[in-house]
Amino acid sequence: MLPSGFKPYLVHNVAELEPLFTQNTVYAAVIAHSVGGALRRKIEEAAAAKNIHVVNAGCRQKQEEQ
Repeated sequence: MLPSGFKPYLVHNVAELEPLFTQNTVYAAVIAHSVGGALRRKIEEAAAAKNIHVVNAGCRQKQEEQ
């Protein structure tokens, strides 16, 4: 169990978010380390659309130069 109260659920692609659609109050998605930036953004967008909490959202994003 995570400090936020969610149980972690490891996700490698968008299709693996499907079981979390009904369990979004119990489980939180954890995007696998091996997932690249483009697929990570797709997973984060799909999770946001279905109100699924993503523990490591925002990782591996290029920062804009100042």
